[in-house]
Amino acid sequence: MCAIVGLLRNRRGWREPLKVMASKMLAEMASRGPDGSCVVELPREGVALGHNRLAIVGGEDAVQPIVSDGITLAANGEIYNWRELRAEFPGREWKTGSDCEVLIPLYEKHGIARMLEMLEGEFAFILHDSRKRVTYAARDRFGIKPLFHVGTNGGVLIASTLRAFKPVLLDMKMNWEVLGNCFAVHYPPLRDTIIRGVESIPPGNCIRIKDGDLVANNIWWRASYPVEKLDDLSGAEVDEMLRDAFVKAVKKRIPDKKVGWCTALSGGFDSSAVLGVASRLSRDPVDCFTVVFPDAKGSAYDELEIARRTARFNGARLFEVPLCADQVVDSLCSAISAGEGFCVNGHIVGKWLLASAMHGTEKKVVLVGEGADECLFGYSHLKVDMFGEGGSKLMQGTETPVGELLAMNSFEKLPYLPSFLMAKLSTGKKVFDLLEKEFTRSMLPYCADYLAEDLQHAMVGGVDKAEKTMCAWLASAFPSYICKVLGDGCEMDSSIEGRLPFLDTKLWSIASKLPTSMKMSKTSEKIAMRRALKDFVTPEIRKRPKQPFQAPPISAICSKQRWSSFVEWMATPCGGDVVDNTKLRDFMLELKTKSVEEQAINEPVWMLIASYKSLAYSLFGECCDGARKARE
Repeated sequence: MCAIVGLLRNRRGWREPLKVMASKMLAEMASRGPDGSCVVELPREGVALGHNRLAIVGGEDAVQPIVSDGITLAANGEIYNWRELRAEFPGREWKTGSDCEVLIPLYEKHGIARMLEMLEGEFAFILHDSRKRVTYAARDRFGIKPLFHVGTNGGVLIASTLRAFKPVLLDMKMNWEVLGNCFAVHYPPLRDTIIRGVESIPPGNCIRIKDGDLVANNIWWRASYPVEKLDDLSGAEVDEMLRDAFVKAVKKRIPDKKVGWCTALSGGFDSSAVLGVASRLSRDPVDCFTVVFPDAKGSAYDELEIARRTARFNGARLFEVPLCADQVVDSLCSAISAGEGFCVNGHIVGKWLLASAMHGTEKKVVLVGEGADECLFGYSHLKVDMFGEGGSKLMQGTETPVGELLAMNSFEKLPYLPSFLMAKLSTGKKVFDLLEKEFTRSMLPYCADYLAEDLQHAMVGGVDKAEKTMCAWLASAFPSYICKVLGDGCEMDSSIEGRLPFLDTKLWSIASKLPTSMKMSKTSEKIAMRRALKDFVTPEIRKRPKQPFQAPPISAICSKQRWSSFVEWMATPCGGDVVDNTKLRDFMLELKTKSVEEQAINEPVWMLIASYKSLAYSLFGECCDGARKARE
């Protein structure tokens, strides 16, 4: 895991030298690559690529950007099948020990499209071909690693994070349409970001830049499910295929050399399965980290004793990371700024502090359970769409709707409205009730048009409703929130690389061919995988229903005095007139008087506004001197 930048000058160019600009951008992402920083400039071509390194694969010779055969490469992430791919080039003298160097001969031999299809891993890269004077920038299949770009008068800028553009974009302004979209449905469109003009390269996409101008965007992979399923296999055969693929997926992600690594652990099946397999593969006891909620002991949020039993079952060393009310309040803005997105629960602080604790014990890699619900259908909202069955109370307000929905015309062309989107619209209705009327009138009912278009294209990839909903989820929630905000953003702020065995290319290929009935029923989820991995988890874990990793509502665990103080900060004007701060203050103070369940349901409402205020400050200072000025 690293940070990468690309500066591709057009005929007009920039006044500042490319190397200086690249260095400034990399400095904004120092935590992503504390083990070295390098910029390669090609003055005659008006190109500069930069790289901050988090050293995991290869020694001192694995420095990037890599220059070879007229190709310059800066890559972020890991290519897990790099050894097999290198075997295709016997006799080649490799310049580095980097897993990413193999991209250069693959590109030369097969071209960019075939090269991307051959890669197994979690990656984002910038590849410049000096001979053809063309540059490619691409992301992995699921968007696990982020990559952004912006076209300016002087050329195209590319970076791993949004904050990297701060020192080089002098006229950064908030994208008010995307803000309205996020208030309405939480997730931004696949391409647009909160910064006007800055775009995200969507998962499974590759852009092409020629002479400093963006000329093409190609989709090289999109989630889809075949009509013909593996429904003629016995349960034992399916179990063996899944088990073998998952064990290999975990093995690939355990670092080769003596790099500090660990697993994240909750009280759920996914993280427990990762720990179970990793423990069997490791010669030494595995270190695992879990978040503890001292203020919610004995509640549904308290999974500590389950985590302890799982750790003992695996002979693992458990590190308990406490998350108290004061820590959540004190760290919320920092965690949101690290994630660079909109959050709905205090779990973002849990993820952020968890990574910090890992870094404090000299870890660089964490194996996580994210992706299991996507691969094997673990979410309650899938049951709602497929069978009409409700989810758990912990899902209410985040994945299942509560209350009136926000009136939106954007989603009329979808084959049906997925329940997770209905949940967002029910939250969005409450958010817009707290915004200033002028902003609401200018945004509704069309501010989510681009997201709706993304979902419309994505849902074509599914056969039944569970698959169609999952395709929509993979085009919104998963890359934008789970991967970018809770994953990469929180982890890399502490120089921790997250690895997702459940989204291994080969495992996904098998799981996508299984009929939905092998993955979920009205009463259970991840059916085949629970059965396949039964020897790696405790009976308690194997039978335990899906529970999301969520923190208890902050308003419920805060003292009345601390909550009131926090509410006053929230009600401080930020961004001019976008938020009606009097209504916000009243809403949050009244929330404290309601039941814990009601507080949990309504937490996403003020959390989305807190995210806006935090990002307004961290990315734009005083929100570009106010909303009206910025909108003008």
